[in-house]
Amino acid sequence: MTGSSLRARLPWASLLVPVATGFAMAVLGPYGTFDALDLTTRLAFWVPVLCSGAWMVQGAQQLLAPSITTRVPLGWGLMPVLVSFLVWGPQTLFVQAMLAWVAGVTVSVWQLAPQVLFLLVILALPWSLADRAARRLAASQAAPPPPPAPAWPSPLPTPSPEAAPVAPPIDPPATPSAPSEERFRARLPPGFPGPILCLSAEDHYLRVITPSAETLVLCRMVDATRDLAGLGLRVHRSWWVAHSAIRAIDGDWLLLHDNRRIPIGRTFRAAVLQAIG
Repeated sequence: MTGSSLRARLPWASLLVPVATGFAMAVLGPYGTFDALDLTTRLAFWVPVLCSGAWMVQGAQQLLAPSITTRVPLGWGLMPVLVSFLVWGPQTLFVQAMLAWVAGVTVSVWQLAPQVLFLLVILALPWSLADRAARRLAASQAAPPPPPAPAWPSPLPTPSPEAAPVAPPIDPPATPSAPSEERFRARLPPGFPGPILCLSAEDHYLRVITPSAETLVLCRMVDATRDLAGLGLRVHRSWWVAHSAIRAIDGDWLLLHDNRRIPIGRTFRAAVLQAIG
């Protein structure tokens, strides 16, 4: 399955998975709903609650994840928790309203809040893992193929004893070329637009950020730093920034011209201050 086809199936999963989970919760009747409500009422309560929670979580993650992860490096376990906190309040009010409307039960928000938060984290985790898997698969398919292995060199001809030795031509000394993105751009998808502003490490991948686009490539930060030598500097264990993108330093953060905030690592701070002056 390709990365694009996997991502295309996520909307169908966003409809089918919460409905199926709602049916399962109605049959099992957790949180005391099995004894308090009949099966029809449990279905009328759990299916809308699960659908609402899943769609809120997925919508918040789709809207906020790209902008958040370019500023704060988040692991796969932190993103579901952050998204769950963002939709915690609206989902708690929705659950309270559903209990009052479907079952005629009034429960305080403070009593519902811990249970709703736990349910949201459980709902957010699969979407985070599925979206991460789709991005990795798309990045691995966009990675350029490895260069072909060099052919085995043919043996040098044996010089004739009658032939006078000829000195090989001396090449002129090579002049250092100006820094360029071309070597690193060989790793990017064809036609990827714009100058590179910064790189963010995500496990074995790098998120490449330009003014108009982002992409993931299978590459180590140390290799990217070598390819882009002279164009920028490593400012954090997980971040590389182009010189031309830096606007100012604000404490432990770099401010870029597009208003991004990049953390400065403690071990990189002296080199950053020396480079920026």
